[in-house]
Amino acid sequence: MPSENQTAMAPLDMAQPDVTVPKAPAQLKQLAREGGGYLLTSAVALACDYGLLVGLTSLAHVDYLISAAVGFTVGLVVNYVLSVKFVFHERRVKNAKMEFMAFAAIGLLGLAVNEGLMTLFVEYFSLNYALAKIPTTMIGFVFNFGLRRALLFTASHRPATR
Repeated sequence: MPSENQTAMAPLDMAQPDVTVPKAPAQLKQLAREGGGYLLTSAVALACDYGLLVGLTSLAHVDYLISAAVGFTVGLVVNYVLSVKFVFHERRVKNAKMEFMAFAAIGLLGLAVNEGLMTLFVEYFSLNYALAKIPTTMIGFVFNFGLRRALLFTASHRPATR
């Protein structure tokens, strides 16, 4: 019998545990499909966004923050059109105009994040504006996808009525 300062140890069971890996639930598969689709549509929107950022700044000599806003706005419209056509099949908002307004409102929040991060990386970390767009884009992608999916493109869960 072990003393107060000692604990009894059970013998180690060296047999392999019976581990079965369950298949991914349907919701996880849907999230992966939507995330991948949104990544592709965002890549097209980013090409518009980045092209306008660099083109307006380098060729037209527009201030980089204005160029970033113009590019971001065009990218927003492209992203919405492609997202509703190819990515998201569940819609919380049934009115397309209201849905676009909410999509754009989230985009404006994303624009604020975009502008803040561009300023931070360019002005405080002395990154070139074109390089600053890389981490800004990654952070913005997660922000926009998360909010848009949660607020606009999931089925609404209303309590059952009797």
